[in-house]
Amino acid sequence: MFAKSAIAAFALSAAAVKAFDVLQPSTDVWWLEASVNNMVWNCHDSDVLPMYTVFVVNSKVFTDRVPIISQLDNSQCSHQITEGEVVGVPVGTGYVLQFTDPLNNTKIVGQSQEFEVKAKSAGYSSVTATPRSGAAATSGSGSGSSTSGGAAAGQTNTPSGSAIRVGSSLAALAAAALGAAVML
Repeated sequence: MFAKSAIAAFALSAAAVKAFDVLQPSTDVWWLEASVNNMVWNCHDSDVLPMYTVFVVNSKVFTDRVPIISQLDNSQCSHQITEGEVVGVPVGTGYVLQFTDPLNNTKIVGQSQEFEVKAKSAGYSSVTATPRSGAAATSGSGSGSSTSGGAAAGQTNTPSGSAIRVGSSLAALAAAALGAAVML
């Protein structure tokens, strides 16, 4: 009886750890080596933290997780990774981003799909991701939206020097309301 209770408690705690979806990078949206790259996540879920530590993970390349951002503000729903933040992340497949509690880095609250880091010459993906708006909690997989052909409302594939703020963009909300974005 105790074993069944312990297994059930572990299953519930494991399910509760994932608080939101990381939408970009993904299998369709790669990063470019030594370049500015975008991260996009659903930040308006009800049980998220105000700050995260972000790690890049790839057991084929690194012996441990590599921290790339020590304190990431959740309210932006997106962040541009600078060239300096991804130094030492070589071209390859099997990368994953993990968003963790900054006070307890073993508590993973968000994780990307596996993605690829390509050479600069490959160019940016034509697919982008837009976090959904509102305060609904994430459960299961696939949420947010994506478009093909270059850019979702409020975001471009060719990152600029300033941070992107897709989640608060009225254009993104209008595009979603009009059905311009396709659900993942």
